[in-house]
Amino acid sequence: MKSADEVKMRIAQLRAAADALEWALSAGGDRLNEPMRRSPATDLSPVALDCISALVNLGIGSKAKAEDATRKAMAEVPGTGFEMLFRAALKVLRP
Repeated sequence: MKSADEVKMRIAQLRAAADALEWALSAGGDRLNEPMRRSPATDLSPVALDCISALVNLGIGSKAKAEDATRKAMAEVPGTGFEMLFRAALKVLRP
């Protein structure tokens, strides 16, 4: 049985792969042979990536805005789980 952190990491990896595939297919498949570009969020933990995804899915704003809020939240409450990080990011976005 896998730990929750392993599952979250795999989910983040699958989301990144899905985003890359969506990007490649958006030009009719012309980009499938181009090398994949690294996401600016690759240095973030799976919890941080989940937080960014949740913010974007809630319609808070762009991915860049969600990433910025998540990074600021991580500085304010380092080493926390998803729920605390998500709440801190929401506070950054809506002071």
